[in-house]
Amino acid sequence: MSTIGSLASGYINPQTGLGAYERNVKAFGPVVATAIGAADATSGACQSTCSFSSDALSALDDWVDMGVDTVASVGDTLAGAAQAVQSGVGDSVDGFQGALDSIVDTVTGAAKGVADTVGDAVESVEDFVSDAADTVSDATDAVVDGAGDLFDGIVDTLDTVAGYAAMGALSIGQALNEAV
Repeated sequence: MSTIGSLASGYINPQTGLGAYERNVKAFGPVVATAIGAADATSGACQSTCSFSSDALSALDDWVDMGVDTVASVGDTLAGAAQAVQSGVGDSVDGFQGALDSIVDTVTGAAKGVADTVGDAVESVEDFVSDAADTVSDATDAVVDGAGDLFDGIVDTLDTVAGYAAMGALSIGQALNEAV
């Protein structure tokens, strides 16, 4: 039954909005609320790390593409020079052109090797970040599972205490019945 005093106190001292932690403390207790807060904070860190890693990998990919284009351009320039020399000098330049073609092939092959190596490095970084995110997720799951086990233990203990209290109350009731 409500009274004027209890109704008025709701208007005089209105409750402020509770934060996520306070709601979780009221619903689950401080241990579980702390675990939920840790899980929320960890997920934000994982998202930031993955976003940063994606941007870094994109920048590395752009850098590799620019390097390959530059090497190809140098190769085209050398090939053009070889053709000009061949047409100006004639048949005696066949050997020289072969040498330049060999140089172009070597430079192009080296650039491709560098690009492949950088690509492999990018994949390694991507795998590392993915593995790190999985590890953080597993750790968060372990914290949440541990908090659930703790909560179950507390509930079992409270059930046992309530059982003993009920037995004590029945004993006192029995003693009062016998005394009367």
